[in-house]
Amino acid sequence: MSILVMGASGELGTQIMLTLSKEYEDVYGTYHQEQAEYRGDVHMIPYKLGDQERLKGILEQCRPAVIISCLAGDYALQMKAHRQMAEYLAAQEEKRMVYLSSANVFDGDIATAHTEADAPKAESEYGKFKLECEEMLTELLGEDCVILRLPMVFGRNSARIDELIGHINRGDTITTYENLYMNFATTAQLNAWLSYILKHDLRGVFHVGTEDVCEYNEFLERVIASLGLGVPIYATEYFPQKCYRAVLPGRSEIPEELRLKVEQVFRLIRGLEA
Repeated sequence: MSILVMGASGELGTQIMLTLSKEYEDVYGTYHQEQAEYRGDVHMIPYKLGDQERLKGILEQCRPAVIISCLAGDYALQMKAHRQMAEYLAAQEEKRMVYLSSANVFDGDIATAHTEADAPKAESEYGKFKLECEEMLTELLGEDCVILRLPMVFGRNSARIDELIGHINRGDTITTYENLYMNFATTAQLNAWLSYILKHDLRGVFHVGTEDVCEYNEFLERVIASLGLGVPIYATEYFPQKCYRAVLPGRSEIPEELRLKVEQVFRLIRGLEA
């Protein structure tokens, strides 16, 4: 089975490539910016978002049965690329599209946390884009489209942590939120869920993240304190009542050992867990 990871040079795409390459032989990925480590690597293919002819050639070359999209960039160009990939897969006998979506598809309804059974309602431009892409892929591929909705994703030495360190070192103001409750995911959890979903041929929508929530303000303070990052300068935004940006996992097919709590995310960030 050939697997193509679109956007394999990004933080999530890189980890997905590393994980799947240990489990499958024919795993290919695309990258946008030239990097020395990709030279001579036949499994990493250059691709610029918006180049439809190049994408057509990549699909013909790799003939993927599974496409995993970690693409980022211009929304309109992403839509065209995803439509082209979905139309390619629709003509194949063996096919699956795995689309990494976002908790933002619910940012128009923050009165409660949401499971996969809830109907999305997006308000932000980003949330509307993600939802539109979900709907388009589902329309073209039906149950052959797997959607993974993600909250904030952390990992050891992740870009989010690096950004936080940069802000504190420069004395930048860090925006935080009081009375906003979120759940979180880790790169390790995403990889484990994706591997399990592919191996067991699961379909539909999955919320990948912790089963519990934490106030964002408290989460940020604990991360900064546990890593000893110094004294941050906060700009705190207050919500008048308890609000949520949380996509809680509700699918029973995912085994207990792959489930996660917020406390485990703290331990991973501190380097106490793999």
